[in-house]
Amino acid sequence: MARLVIVSNRVPVPAKKREQQAGGLAVVLEEALKGEVLWFGWSGRRMDSLITQPAIVTRGATTFATIDLSEAEYRQYYAGFANRSLWPLLHYRTGLVAYSRDEYRGYRAANRKFAEALKPLLRADDIIWVQDYHLIPLGRALREAGIGQRIGFFLHIPLPPPSVLDILPPARELIADLATYDLVGFQTEEDRDNFAGCAKRSDLRTRSLRAMPFHRQGEREPTSNRAGIPHVASQISDRNARTSSVRRDHCGSSHHAAVSPRSRSGSRCHRLLEDTRTLSVVLSSEGS
Repeated sequence: MARLVIVSNRVPVPAKKREQQAGGLAVVLEEALKGEVLWFGWSGRRMDSLITQPAIVTRGATTFATIDLSEAEYRQYYAGFANRSLWPLLHYRTGLVAYSRDEYRGYRAANRKFAEALKPLLRADDIIWVQDYHLIPLGRALREAGIGQRIGFFLHIPLPPPSVLDILPPARELIADLATYDLVGFQTEEDRDNFAGCAKRSDLRTRSLRAMPFHRQGEREPTSNRAGIPHVASQISDRNARTSSVRRDHCGSSHHAAVSPRSRSGSRCHRLLEDTRTLSVVLSSEGS
């Protein structure tokens, strides 16, 4: 089985070998962490340093790799565009959106920094799973760095329709960034449909978008901090295999836009396998 590479804004590195992390992605992804995993992201530290290689810590079968951000990178990427622009916009809080070209440039530069630091750590058969709105451009940055491995993305918060997203000047570029992933996961069918609408307005050559209903009707917010993560059972298949959604971008490569399940007890990443042509995903939920 291929190694799973999780990329998130923050990485919860345990201080001790047997220490367990409480809350956050370490909880919702606990099933995925039972296999061999590389977890890469920001250390949470802010310091100006010439060190560009990630710090590596291994705990059991999980390797944690972290990099630091400079004070300027933190202000522009994290405190700036990610949380002053994207977070309120994606939550429909348009009155709170603040946009700065410099912060957006810093956001994209930080994603390129992540890609450059991650690239030397990757194996040929890795499957990369990128987490949340902080890292939307990371898939494109990895592709531009020559990474050909399968890359998935999961958005842990809502995705509004084009009429809301268009408030943000670089919205269409961000939608095009999502089209560089092999799989894109959303919390609800509404979010998936909004993505389809955004892709159409952005003139991406989207072939089709289909979804199976894996959430409870009318439910929007997660019932716990475990909700909204796909319980993924990927299987080797061809383009005609059962999937939640399939699309094509302008490069002609096959992609999937998946809708996550809803469950009071939560859902987890079960297992991932690769295929030379597509990454087909069957979503399910425990306790649903």
